[in-house]
Amino acid sequence: MNKAKKKQQAIRQKLMAAIAMLMVSAIMVVSSSYAWFTLSTAPEVTGIQTSVGANGNLEMALNNGGTITSSVGDAIKSDLERNVTWGNLVDLSNEAYGLNKIALMPARLNWNGTEIGASHLSTPSYGPDGRVDSLVTESLSRAWNVTNNNWSGTGNGVMAIGNASGLSDEQLALRQAKIDFANNISAAMVGSATSLNTTGPKLTAMAVSVKMDGQTEVAKDDVQAVLDTVNTLLTAEGKLETALYNYLQAMVLNIEATNPSALPDGATALNVIANNTDLASLASALDSALSADAAFTAAYAKLSTLKDTLTATQTGLGNALSGLAPDATTVAWNTISAHMVNLVNVDTMVLNDTPITDIDTNDEDAVSNLASDILAAGGLELTTTGGVYSEIAAFTGTFTASFKLGELSVKGIKLKDLPAAMTAEPTVTPQYNTTFTTAMNAFSAKENEAASSALTDVYGYKIDLAFRTNAAGSYLKLQTEAADRIYDDNATDAETRGGGSYMEFDIATLGYTKEQAKDIMGAIRIVFMETTSNDTDGAAIYGVAVLDTDNAQENANGWKATMKMVETTFTADGNNGYKLTIGADKTGEEKDKLIELPQSTKTEMSVLVYLDGEYVENADVATVAQSLTGDMNLQFASSAELKPMEYSDLHLPGGNNP
Repeated sequence: MNKAKKKQQAIRQKLMAAIAMLMVSAIMVVSSSYAWFTLSTAPEVTGIQTSVGANGNLEMALNNGGTITSSVGDAIKSDLERNVTWGNLVDLSNEAYGLNKIALMPARLNWNGTEIGASHLSTPSYGPDGRVDSLVTESLSRAWNVTNNNWSGTGNGVMAIGNASGLSDEQLALRQAKIDFANNISAAMVGSATSLNTTGPKLTAMAVSVKMDGQTEVAKDDVQAVLDTVNTLLTAEGKLETALYNYLQAMVLNIEATNPSALPDGATALNVIANNTDLASLASALDSALSADAAFTAAYAKLSTLKDTLTATQTGLGNALSGLAPDATTVAWNTISAHMVNLVNVDTMVLNDTPITDIDTNDEDAVSNLASDILAAGGLELTTTGGVYSEIAAFTGTFTASFKLGELSVKGIKLKDLPAAMTAEPTVTPQYNTTFTTAMNAFSAKENEAASSALTDVYGYKIDLAFRTNAAGSYLKLQTEAADRIYDDNATDAETRGGGSYMEFDIATLGYTKEQAKDIMGAIRIVFMETTSNDTDGAAIYGVAVLDTDNAQENANGWKATMKMVETTFTADGNNGYKLTIGADKTGEEKDKLIELPQSTKTEMSVLVYLDGEYVENADVATVAQSLTGDMNLQFASSAELKPMEYSDLHLPGGNNP
């Protein structure tokens, strides 16, 4: 019995152990399965190496004033559509651009002393004896109008530059008033900035020494230098007076177009202008019409005060200097401070973002921190919002002068050869010139008819372009020699090979010699300039190129000559503007440099082509409508070393497209 019982207990124990093992196994299985699921929620693959192909590029498009895009399929669009997208080829051979309708006649670049004037070309006016008696600045920019078969379109892209004989005297006068206003505002800004550039170091030294270093005397030579620049400021004030006179010219022309009965004694606008040749008399003649023009009234009063202030400053500084002993080298600040504050109000000056009146010069740490800020900024940065310079800026807009200070001392801390810049900011908002420009643009005087008038004589053409690159710190170059547009200079793919920058002409007239052709090619000017959006905007010059006729390649029917960048100078020519003189070939970096190219940013530039009348003789042209016919090719490059991706099917002529 006991044996049987013990045997049962042994069996029970073994059974319990087996059940226990089964349960453990089950638990382990469940645990294993659960762990496997949780560890698989985020699998990964490591060690994969990936490279992205380089795509250094310089892209170009015809700039028609709209948004330039880049999309798949641009390459198969029509040339008119493709040209206004980003790419490396702009083809202007389509007749819709009208370039085949242009035969250049002699003209002069309309340089106004600071930039190309709104009328980009000065064109000849002939006397009764058939000779040129004067040059007029009445040229317009027009696009080819396919429907009307003439140059009457507006906008940007490919533009002819010429005259429209259909414009009335009133339309021409209104346009000229707008141009003259812009030119005089620009001249006032240039003159004021030039004055500030000369006197800025002196004013800065005085401001710091008196306000921050506690000095009671300033250098006599510095005061004399400031006095010498007051005449420049008086000239700038005179330009502003002329600009306001131009505004009134536009106003009286507009009155004639909209309400002629408001003119004095029923006179014509041109008669009113002819009989009132200065600002005061024309303002008096339009007295009732000006009563509602608050902007003009305020500006007119401001100019009168500005002139009185400058004259008083000139007299005051002159008297202070003339009253000194012959051997004096300094001037007491309290004898000139009232006059100096007229030019730049020291109390309103800001020094490296800190108002000068907030700087505690008795606090050594504050002075030391200011010196550190100046050094960190790379120089002294001053801003003035009071005084004559700021009053002028209210008409011209903000302007800045840059200079170098020989030595600056504040509480024993000396800084030598310190770069500095002084900025004159307007005293009023909005600026006067902005207000007047807006008003003049609203003047009608048959402006709509004038804007669409067709050119009757063409003297040049302008091509508006846009560029962008993904390279940093580069500039745009004129590529004179042929280079591949995509690969390196040794590539032989005909479809991507560029032609360089050149003009090629064939003789169009029987009996016209190749030497005559070469002479007239030497008078062609290619001007790289700022892009303008209308006929009343001036433009900066980026560079001028001519054709290298000395090394021209002769062919069966004419010549091919490469472009080259040259030095230029402008010489005043009385009432006829400025003569352009071609100098030596540019060298070094300037040999082919045009404009800076900010990275991944649309940069605009226009190319103006005309025939320079200073270099053309009657013997150079034929006795028929045209002497030469030809083509121009322009190629550009970046100063950066661009490394585009290789693509074998494109690189090898005849390859299969993917």
